[in-house]
Amino acid sequence: EQLIADTERLKKRQMTPDTPEELNSIPKLTLDDVDKKAEILPIEKKEGKVETYFHSVFSNGIVYFDMLFDTTTVAQEKVSYISLLARIMGSIGTEKYDYMQLSNETNIHLGGMYFAPVVYADDKNNKLYYPKMKVGGKAVLDKFPKMTELMEEVINKTNFEDKKRIKEIISESKSRLEMMIMQAGHSLASLRMFSYFSPKSALDEELRGISYYKFIADLEKNFDEKSDEIIANLKEVAALVFCKKDMIVSITGTDEYFDKVKKDTDSLIEKLSSAEPKKEVYDFSKDVKTEGLFIPGQVQYVAKGANFRDLGYKQSGKMDVMQSIVSLDYMWNTVRVKGGAYGGFANFGNTGNVFFGSYRDPNLKETIDACNEMDKYLETFQASKEEMTKYIIGTIASHDGVLSPAGKGSRALSRHISNISVEDIQRDRDAILNTKVEDINAFAPMVKAVMKENYYCVIGSEQKIKENKDLFENITNILE
Repeated sequence: EQLIADTERLKKRQMTPDTPEELNSIPKLTLDDVDKKAEILPIEKKEGKVETYFHSVFSNGIVYFDMLFDTTTVAQEKVSYISLLARIMGSIGTEKYDYMQLSNETNIHLGGMYFAPVVYADDKNNKLYYPKMKVGGKAVLDKFPKMTELMEEVINKTNFEDKKRIKEIISESKSRLEMMIMQAGHSLASLRMFSYFSPKSALDEELRGISYYKFIADLEKNFDEKSDEIIANLKEVAALVFCKKDMIVSITGTDEYFDKVKKDTDSLIEKLSSAEPKKEVYDFSKDVKTEGLFIPGQVQYVAKGANFRDLGYKQSGKMDVMQSIVSLDYMWNTVRVKGGAYGGFANFGNTGNVFFGSYRDPNLKETIDACNEMDKYLETFQASKEEMTKYIIGTIASHDGVLSPAGKGSRALSRHISNISVEDIQRDRDAILNTKVEDINAFAPMVKAVMKENYYCVIGSEQKIKENKDLFENITNILE
């Protein structure tokens, strides 16, 4: 009886809005406190042996250096090897160093060196994307020559014949991916869902999603029989990727640093392959629209969405405010507070991809139903001027996070590759700052159309997914 009474009080509390007096007791900013101008991130095209950009940022003696290699030269059936290659580079021996020596050299002389596949979306056309292998590092100015030396050593002289170390890396990768599936399933569920209709996301899914996990799991399971084939494929992909043709160099640091590092940069580029492999055309189109992927556990990660540009709608900065409202109000209260999930959120991407999802959710169908009811919430949404100001400032805060020097250089380059101009950034900021309640109401038809597309992916418990098997075209155990 006490439990029943407590539960009733809890439900009443959950359904009762905070009073104006309670809300007014919280210190708050006004729109006058917000800078109306978007920050312009520095990027300057420089003369160089390849396409070169410099980002003038005070960096206190440190140089941030990135090389971006085109990966569209890799055949579609081998694109997952790009991620495995990135994981291996720098984590295995070379001609000059064994693995431990290379690790020591890197840690002694550099602030870090990494290899990572990145897929940049085109802001103006959601069917275009630009996949790269990013090779990055940072070092104090007088160690820059050592950084380029180590990068050249790893790129050109990695020892792919060390089967024992490669097997260890594959096993480590599989273990990390399994941990990610269990702990961050919402990210993988949303990426999987996007891959049903987005070419860029479909490639991303092969590089870091469930498809990549299955690829790694197969390599680990059959490594002894496939080891020669794996090594041959790694060598082939490395030869196709690490070519100077179509590569981009990005350098971030204090003004005078560019001239001081140019000679070593040019020397590194000269030592890279001059091969010009042909570009591949990818087709990742899929028939599936709904999937239930079960894992050990009792919670679900639900992702539902579609692409609003495919449905004829245009992107607007006002969508960022809607994202804040939906995440902090509707999804929070419906999916988290009432539904019992650890988290509920929404995301409206510039390229049109929309994602509504939950994190560690005891429910499945109820959350999908909540997503389907979103348009009714938006249609009837009301907020005072003070409430709208809070949502707008919260949205601006997500845009105005403090960036490190490396972050400024990376974001400036990303915007350039993705065809995002300074005018685009300012237009979206203006739209955010001028968002009204009626703008949020006007998004209801778009969200309704997005939900009618009925794309969704659920990663969760076998029992819950099988209880709702009629909701899915495809059900499978992803950790088999």
